Amino acid sequence: MLVRDGDDSLFDLPVVGTLSKGEMMFLAGFGMPPAAFRVQAAVRRIVCGEDCAEALQQAAARFPGRVLWIDGNLRLGAGSALDLGSATQPLLVVVDGNVDLAAGASAVLRGLIWVRGAAWSSAGAAATVIGAAVAEGDAAVGPPDEGRFTITGNPRFVFDAATMEHLKKVQVRSVFDFASFTRLPGSWRDFR
Repeated sequence: MLVRDGDDSLFDLPVVGTLSKGEMMFLAGFGMPPAAFRVQAAVRRIVCGEDCAEALQQAAARFPGRVLWIDGNLRLGAGSALDLGSATQPLLVVVDGNVDLAAGASAVLRGLIWVRGAAWSSAGAAATVIGAAVAEGDAAVGPPDEGRFTITGNPRFVFDAATMEHLKKVQVRSVFDFASFTRLPGSWRDFR
């Protein structure tokens, strides 16, 4: 497991109720479990088949500042090119599966990529994340209660504190702009 030097905060997460360690890690990072987070108004859900490049590029352009949630695996076919985010507009991408980049594909993400699956496969592909990458792993394929995340290929992960600080500000603004609302008991009456 790769963690930032001196950061042991992820090792001793308690398991609460029916949430897995990965879901608890997500809860610690975003303040709510994945099932609740993915249905928030600020989250743009994407379903893509064999190649996610076009769907991701379009979603990032059409919904700036929104969280992009990929239902399933993030796949890029051979020859696909993906360039998401910038220093002033970083993105938060949650992959509810694995990352699978075919040989000849290229991907650059500026922001945070959170991978809920157990593998990153990019053999023969050029992949760079500038900001941060987080992987939950899968406890079913790892040591008891720890999980395992496998990386194939040579993706380049560049931690960028300035990008992450800017992303925090953008996400706080996003929560205010696209907040979720719920009815309080007794606050709604239908007088028809």
